[in-house]
Amino acid sequence: MSSVEIQEKSTIPGFFPRNLFELTQDDSSRHMDSFEFTQESLSRHKRSFDAKFNHFFQPGNLLDKNKTSFSPNITHFDATQNDLLRIKHSVIFSNDSARDLVQTPEARLEDFVGYLKSLINLNDFDFATFEVYEKSLRTRLLEIERFADISKYTSIELKSRLRFAKYMFEVMVSSVQGLKLYGKMRGLVSHLMYCMISLNVRLLAMFDLHGFPDPAIPGFTKTVPVQMAYLEFWKQMFAKLTGVSLGETLSFDHQYNKAEYTLAVLSRHISNREGKDL
Repeated sequence: MSSVEIQEKSTIPGFFPRNLFELTQDDSSRHMDSFEFTQESLSRHKRSFDAKFNHFFQPGNLLDKNKTSFSPNITHFDATQNDLLRIKHSVIFSNDSARDLVQTPEARLEDFVGYLKSLINLNDFDFATFEVYEKSLRTRLLEIERFADISKYTSIELKSRLRFAKYMFEVMVSSVQGLKLYGKMRGLVSHLMYCMISLNVRLLAMFDLHGFPDPAIPGFTKTVPVQMAYLEFWKQMFAKLTGVSLGETLSFDHQYNKAEYTLAVLSRHISNREGKDL
């Protein structure tokens, strides 16, 4: 789809981005206008945030999987520890050439994305485990891509799956250093930066294998507007801070714009579904 087609479609009432790749970053802002939060709802989120803020102010608390984060849960790929070990050793990093010969690229990508989603827990992204296996995961993804190039499986469906898998993987890669840095630092700036980076990874768990919003996820329609409210609340908090460096401001704005765009895709999908149900 050309940029002209995107511009024309985005002016049509009811048009919404269907997946993460349909609109450009600049186009996403115009789709947020119809989503407003009442003062009551924002106040409610603020009270919830304030009530738990002192406890979660220390970034280290965000890494404790036994505690409840102030940020609403995002449903994740449901996998037990045994499932993770099974996927980790017998699927993702398997050297079983016989298995690879009978498994389609689509199935390999499903395993791959399933593993990535398993690293997104209820409150956070397990970047430490991801970092350990990053090189092996990249190798596996390249193998899938090469196999797809030389096989008969060159469908549009496969291409969309591969594009989302690569996108999700690269988002995770780019988030690791920031999460490591801000997870060790104290202060509200670091805390908000950590929240934003983590949110951008966690939101990807709400998409299917093709990069389309997945309304089959439990709590999908409730989670999106709540996350949008938190996103705006964090932006308001950041704007009130003093002594913030230009680099920190630019980094925060980058993470904010990315999250805003992703939530635009999710929220417009909800809006369209609700319109069809009327």
